[in-house]
Amino acid sequence: AIVVNQPISTFYSYKFMGLNPQNGVPMFDDWEDRWWLLEGKELGEIIPLVLEDSGTREPKFTGNLNSTFTYKNWSLGLNFAYSLGSKVRLYGPIVNGVSSASNVRKEFLDRWQVPGDEKKTIYPALISPSSPDYSRYSVHYSDGTRASGGQIRKFANHIWQMYDDSNVRVVSGNYVKLQSLSLRYRMPNSVLQKTPFTQLDISFSTTNCFTISAKELKGQDPTQAGFADAGLSVRPTYTIGLNVSF
Repeated sequence: AIVVNQPISTFYSYKFMGLNPQNGVPMFDDWEDRWWLLEGKELGEIIPLVLEDSGTREPKFTGNLNSTFTYKNWSLGLNFAYSLGSKVRLYGPIVNGVSSASNVRKEFLDRWQVPGDEKKTIYPALISPSSPDYSRYSVHYSDGTRASGGQIRKFANHIWQMYDDSNVRVVSGNYVKLQSLSLRYRMPNSVLQKTPFTQLDISFSTTNCFTISAKELKGQDPTQAGFADAGLSVRPTYTIGLNVSF
């Protein structure tokens, strides 16, 4: 949807209101109890009403800091990157698409299972497709197949998609990352005199060393760009080198 006077990288989230104490499904302030107020409105008008502004995916500040330290024959190089001012959505789907063929996030161990769990968790219950509740929640009222949604522009698919795209799944995208580290040792000339080499360097380097970011990410890469899908963090790489000159 096009929302007037908002940055192009702004994204919106459904307003999570907690879990249903009866069956553990997520609940939202989606205007179902006042759906007629959305009749005749364009999608760009509905979005600011039903969803909330979650911020922008593009950071306000980014940069790098490079440093090189030397001591005698040792040399250490560090390259830090930072990003401030963005928001990211947690990796999903957490509910929609759960099957025996794919893993889900570990947080699913803390999902709603019995009445009362809604007071201590935000993770919804698993509902079997054979359950009467499944078909009840599998279609959102705005898609036109339910009596109250015929004259409303569709703004959601079902509660599982709404949960994945809700405000409870949005966290800070700020991070500081040690992108690369390199350590080099140059063999002294006094040692090289006994060899055929005029210069010998032994080096160790690594990339994607570590990232300091929101604890809720739990291994998710905070460098989500634009509207690309969220992904897991980039794995470190290690290289050992030997450079000689004759």
